[in-house]
Amino acid sequence: MNIITGEELEYLKVPEHSRRQLHDLVAYLREQAPARQSVCALYGLRRTGKTTLILQAVRALIGQGVPPETVAYFIGQKGDDFDDLIIEMEARKKLKYIFIDEIGFYANFLKNGNYLYDTLVRLYDKKVVIAGTNLLALYLAGKGTLYDRYGILHVPYLSFYEHCFFVPGAELTKKYFTQYLQNGGLFQPPTDIADYVQTSITNSITELFETEPESDIFPWLKPESEDVDWNGYVNSILLLSSNYVSNRSFQVPPSIRDDIQAINADITRKVLRDFRQYFSLSPRDRSFRMKRTETVALLDFLTHCGVITVLPNLFDDTEPYRCYVQTPFLRFHFTDKLQSLAGGATVNENTPLFGNLLEAAVVSEYRLAHPDAKTCFARTHCPPGSDEVAEIDLLDMDAKRGYEVKLTESRGYKGFEKIGARPELNGFQFEILQGDACIEQIYHWGAAAGK
Repeated sequence: MNIITGEELEYLKVPEHSRRQLHDLVAYLREQAPARQSVCALYGLRRTGKTTLILQAVRALIGQGVPPETVAYFIGQKGDDFDDLIIEMEARKKLKYIFIDEIGFYANFLKNGNYLYDTLVRLYDKKVVIAGTNLLALYLAGKGTLYDRYGILHVPYLSFYEHCFFVPGAELTKKYFTQYLQNGGLFQPPTDIADYVQTSITNSITELFETEPESDIFPWLKPESEDVDWNGYVNSILLLSSNYVSNRSFQVPPSIRDDIQAINADITRKVLRDFRQYFSLSPRDRSFRMKRTETVALLDFLTHCGVITVLPNLFDDTEPYRCYVQTPFLRFHFTDKLQSLAGGATVNENTPLFGNLLEAAVVSEYRLAHPDAKTCFARTHCPPGSDEVAEIDLLDMDAKRGYEVKLTESRGYKGFEKIGARPELNGFQFEILQGDACIEQIYHWGAAAGK
């Protein structure tokens, strides 16, 4: 492991521009109320700025007069052991602020991670911040040893507003919004985004299998076979997450059989076989239905990490939940179909696919800007029992506002009239988001989130 403390901290290269999460992190470091003491976990995919946030917090502490010898920055490496980390921290009793990056690389972290709270925070009154690219390790720690003893600070992808602020030359235009959907969300987009998507998520699974006892992981992710192709499996989940999920079943239209072929141009029979181990094809309704609790765990993990976002339905006579791929570049790159679209010269606004992407952008940006709001969507039969269905894409039940995303202004919409008068939506204000106005609204939500 690497350990940086004392005067060495002053030589760290720290980016000047900071995101709004720095304010929340510094607030945690300055919190003195005993009842609010906890471990702070930074959640975010690779290249979303977690390490930068740590370095800026260190600089802020020292700039406020905190003695450098009371601050330490530990960086885990593959092959490190959590017990050795404990020894290093015990040898430095003067430390008050402890930052641990790449904590998922420490073997036995899931078994002994309670030391961070039970000893460092509760007994020694230290501030402990943990982060790492292995998000599954943080997720499982939150389910086990650090349950209700750590607070989560999400470090998500760049919003469209932040994209315009941080990326040189970016502007509030449709051109740059399309660019943002294709490769936005990161300070430094990787050369191969499709590979980045795979390694960011699947490495969290496979690397943990290598360092932690199976008994600590398998209660959450326990495949039937030991050689599951996690790349293909995660890719399938991301594809299906644009449809619907509930705690008991995971259903998609019959067209999934065609979409499977678009997951990967080099898809192998093994990937299909592994995929079908988790989903069965019913000859009665010709749809796939989930039958493995591990899939629910994986979906919960991806939601927890901010990869997908889930909206419940206000009504119960149609699909109960809707999932959206939240991370911008994931919207284009988790299938070959999306990847080829992103690589094309233009994006056809009139295709349903782009409509789904725009809808996902609206939902995820609104939820980031209003993290405490009670949000859902509304889809129901009108009148009850008929075949006619009306829907509203996004509802804020607290603010009593509803939004419907449309690609073109010429397309009519009567959903507000059909279900807007229902008692559940009494007093709501409704707005159609379309064209440039929709992109501007997404931008302004991001700006509001940063205040």
